[in-house]
Amino acid sequence: MTKKLCLLSFLLVFVFTNVDAQVTIFAEDFESAAGPENIASPYINWQNGQFTTTPPTNNNYFWVFDNTRCNVISGNYSMAVSINTPVTSGTLPEYRTTRVSSTFVYHTTPIDATNFTNLTLDFNWICEGETGFDYGSVLYSLDATNWSTLPGVYQGQNTFQNVTNLDLSVLDGQIFYLAFGWNNDSSLGSFPGFIVDDIDVKGTPLSACTTPNQPTGLNLTPTNNTIIGSFNNAAPIPDNYLVLISTNATPPTPVDGTTYNIGDTIGTGTVADIDSDTSFTATGLNANTTYYVFVYSYNSLCSGGPTYNVVSPLSGNDITTNSIYCTPLTLNTSSSRYINDVEFLGTLNDVSNLNNGFSITPSGYQDFTASIANSIQAQGSGINIYVGSNNNNGHWKAWVDWNNDGIFSNDASETVYDSGAVATTTTTFGFVVPNNQPIGDYRIRIRFYFGVDKINYCL
Repeated sequence: MTKKLCLLSFLLVFVFTNVDAQVTIFAEDFESAAGPENIASPYINWQNGQFTTTPPTNNNYFWVFDNTRCNVISGNYSMAVSINTPVTSGTLPEYRTTRVSSTFVYHTTPIDATNFTNLTLDFNWICEGETGFDYGSVLYSLDATNWSTLPGVYQGQNTFQNVTNLDLSVLDGQIFYLAFGWNNDSSLGSFPGFIVDDIDVKGTPLSACTTPNQPTGLNLTPTNNTIIGSFNNAAPIPDNYLVLISTNATPPTPVDGTTYNIGDTIGTGTVADIDSDTSFTATGLNANTTYYVFVYSYNSLCSGGPTYNVVSPLSGNDITTNSIYCTPLTLNTSSSRYINDVEFLGTLNDVSNLNNGFSITPSGYQDFTASIANSIQAQGSGINIYVGSNNNNGHWKAWVDWNNDGIFSNDASETVYDSGAVATTTTTFGFVVPNNQPIGDYRIRIRFYFGVDKINYCL
């Protein structure tokens, strides 16, 4: 019984460590070289790089050499990264000290770590020269043009040193270029440059992507131009969440294998947030508009990802507020002249709001957007509106905020009626919903004023 239990425990540990084991993604030992010394660029897939500096500091030299030119680190060949015209006689690929300089050499074939995590770098090196002034470095790039330097410098050693498990996690899941750099000042030359060998990039293979469960419990809080949202994590917790916002109630469909950014369009939706947080803020929205929010779980730290759960995303909707609209100013006593009746006629949903009376606070202004039903009409169709006062004559004007920016424009784009110099106690006017007007909610403002020269949407 005891032996069986011990055997079972051993097997479990063995399987676990195999799952998490790193494998080699890229290796270079320079043994494909030939001849005692090679200065040509490119050579065996290595090439000189160029820092963007003014004035340029690069002469861009590197050598792949055998032990007749310098002591190699291992095998038959190593690579030296250095600067200035190389010394071609003697036994050392020395660097010159004619000026302060920097250079690097990179592998021309990018390293594909798309399906790997926990990336590390091993390599052996020698670097002489002045400590603090002459040193080697390791760099990476995603495009072979813009380069970043990893932490650490390599200097002051005339016997080979070993770097093991240098952290490359910043490149997990990326396709990147690897480079080795060299810097020297203008004194104390006659040394080899940065010699490297036995380069090994390793990573842990990602497991195959699985479709995660959806989150729950969506809460939305609108303002005039934002919707703030939160929700509960899915179980188990996925790698990330994709939040889309739309004026259309139909959920868009994200595509597996596609990485999205905030602001991208997916169907009729726009990406509002994409991270592991359970809260978000959708900005740049139109006021007084119904928005639909869709939250999708997805896994990306896996092979073949991102993988989205597109079935029944967590969803909800809310209406942005109208707080950005100005409150009109009236110079009349509010009880002397006011709008008493408003009726929407000939629409898909006629609405009547009669015997409203007058408002004291604020004086002469009443907001019915939250207290009565919306009138509805199709694109390209007409709306008729009857308005009546408290039996006093006045001039009438009406605006529709077609772009939902919280401002009623006094030009023809949003002014839908103007009685001009004609003063009446009642009137009926009409306008047509533009053919290409997006489906949504829009605010109309109607004013009744004694003086025709002073009537606008706010003053």
